[in-house]
Amino acid sequence: MREFIDELHNNGINQYVSLPEIAVMGDTSSGKSSLLSALAQLQLPSNDQITTRCPLRLRMEKSEKKHAQVGIKWDAASAYKDETAWPVVKLDSWDDVANKISQAQALILQRGQVEVAFDVVEVNVYGPECIDLTLIDLPGIVRTVGKNETKRLIDDIKRLIDSYLSNPRCVILAVQPANVDFHNSQIMADAHQVDPDTRRTIPVITKPDLIDVGAEGGVKALLLGEEVNFEMGFHMVKCRNQKALNDNVSMEEGMREETKYFNSVIPWKDLDKDLFGIANLRTKLSKLQVRMIQESIPGIIREIMDKRQCVVGRLEAVGQLVTSDRERRDYFSQVAKCVTEVLAQTLSGGSSALRKDGATFLSEEHARYAKFRNDVMGEKLANLDIIREGSRVIVSSPDGKEESGIVRKIIEGNGELSYRVHPDNPSCSFLLGPPTEISFSEKHKLECFIAYDNSKVYYITKVGGSLISGKTSTGRLLAHVAASDIAVDVTWLKKLIEKNRTNDLPCFLSSSVFNLIVAHLVTESWTPLCFQLLKDRKDAYLDLVRRAVSSASVYSRFSVLQTFFLQRVESVVDTVFDDAELEVDLSAEIVPYSQN
Repeated sequence: MREFIDELHNNGINQYVSLPEIAVMGDTSSGKSSLLSALAQLQLPSNDQITTRCPLRLRMEKSEKKHAQVGIKWDAASAYKDETAWPVVKLDSWDDVANKISQAQALILQRGQVEVAFDVVEVNVYGPECIDLTLIDLPGIVRTVGKNETKRLIDDIKRLIDSYLSNPRCVILAVQPANVDFHNSQIMADAHQVDPDTRRTIPVITKPDLIDVGAEGGVKALLLGEEVNFEMGFHMVKCRNQKALNDNVSMEEGMREETKYFNSVIPWKDLDKDLFGIANLRTKLSKLQVRMIQESIPGIIREIMDKRQCVVGRLEAVGQLVTSDRERRDYFSQVAKCVTEVLAQTLSGGSSALRKDGATFLSEEHARYAKFRNDVMGEKLANLDIIREGSRVIVSSPDGKEESGIVRKIIEGNGELSYRVHPDNPSCSFLLGPPTEISFSEKHKLECFIAYDNSKVYYITKVGGSLISGKTSTGRLLAHVAASDIAVDVTWLKKLIEKNRTNDLPCFLSSSVFNLIVAHLVTESWTPLCFQLLKDRKDAYLDLVRRAVSSASVYSRFSVLQTFFLQRVESVVDTVFDDAELEVDLSAEIVPYSQN
């Protein structure tokens, strides 16, 4: 059965159908590489830096003699893939496997000029120590980057891991160091997102010798599922640490040290031995893989048949192929003519068929231009004496002071305008207006000032305080302000005049200052509006050509041709509007004079 899944992998079926697999995931320095080496009984690349930069598919098979193969399975989407760049390397022993893995990974990264790749290094190992098991090793999760690494590395690793996490038939072997709080584990959080029922996650606790003295009880509760329950349970291992690797401690010696540790250290020595050790984990994973494949094969075959039927239907829809060059040219001319006619009719305003709401393209164009004009007229240059909602204004107070604020609402009544102004100073005197006697009850009458804050009415008894239904409140209060008491705040203009002052006497009006201010406002305010209009029009035209191309039924049989044609048309639109951006020139507009 495993050979059947391997054959599907080799033929790229995993691009279309999720296949069962076991992926080893965890943070960098979580002990992930040491765990994989111990499971394979094979020394894999490992150091104190990030080791894995692309997926490693490790297939183990029991055999009388040790030998191995190292190859590359290029990702279907790789623009740099080359099947001849790395012929499968056959090795008569395991001595050089780690070196060949490093070389294969380096080739992938060098060809793609990337830090992380989706291409897979495939390693087949055979030997008497092997069990029938296939594992996927993924790059460790990183949160910061080091020297000569870009910030993109973090996101690229996450995308790669997510592509395996999202496979519903992938068992997540989540590596969790014992000295790191389980609740702060990134891989456990990621696994929970895709496997909330914990049906396909096996947390493997590593580095038990690093647990703080006295903290063993919490890790024990975790291991026994007393804190968090996982359907397939927890497991604990003690692999060779970096120092042991540097000291060339053998795999066999490391396994003996692990067995001795769990048989002698409290509290592990008193617990079920099936929860501990590499040997038990190997057996558990091997049985799990057999069960996974048995349960998955019917669904996989069904999905393959469904997708095949879909492809057969699409092939039948293609009908008779266009084979000769002349037929291809004629057919392409028909496509171009069809799309051109649809576009011409739409751009002339003669059709709204491409729109669900029935609006013509030209009506939308006029709406965009109208919005642009309104935006321009709403800028400071055209708004020196116009008061709108949101305008900054100066209000004359009853005591003769001037207070600044922002207009929140314009009220029209009896042919006169008044304004509700949000003051910068919440206790400013202009809010008080004339006093009015208010009756709150038969015995409770007060002479108050009335103010408004949106729909609420405030009865002010003193500056900065108010009475609302008998309760005192403070806050920014809004009152009716008469049009005669309000003016546009042009403090910003005064600052511009000071900033652009020439050698003219300040008591004289200066045309030079006026010219400089107009030029400044045009450049500052109008340029962003012009580029926004260009962007809006570009988006509209891209949407138009996409709908026009999609509506042309003449090539409905050939989806690839439709995609190609759409890409070419979009490229033309991009080029036209890129050129238009280069031509945005407001130099003529900064001169504030015209012939009329």
